[in-house]
Amino acid sequence: MRITLAQTASVLGEVDENLEHAHAIIRDAGSEHSDVVVFPELFLTGYSLGRVDKDVALSTDDPRLLALGTIVPETDVLIGLYEDGLGVHNYNAVAYYDADKLVHTHRKLYLPTTSEERKFFSPGQTLRAFDTRQGASRR
Repeated sequence: MRITLAQTASVLGEVDENLEHAHAIIRDAGSEHSDVVVFPELFLTGYSLGRVDKDVALSTDDPRLLALGTIVPETDVLIGLYEDGLGVHNYNAVAYYDADKLVHTHRKLYLPTTSEERKFFSPGQTLRAFDTRQGASRR
């Protein structure tokens, strides 16, 4: 398995610009025959959300995100985002996409008490393995 770790910065609050950057990285990873591209935590929005004056929360089924897995159909994408929980709960989340669908969403469980994370995010409630076309989990 070939994994591309996208160690790159995002632009705070600029989801569309960060998506464009992600597209380029995914295309490059695909040209290197990568099976999965892994982006940093909160890549799509940036981390210091208290300095952003607009709503940048995203749904994991946003068409722009679902399209990430289709850029290079053979390359899956794991990307960090500020997830809109459709109510009072928003999450520091990571979503896994393949060419066909959203495969899994993980919401950060343990939020640090010394940062602003608890002001913006609710903690996730579960941790579990999930199957991908790259391999099956052992349950």
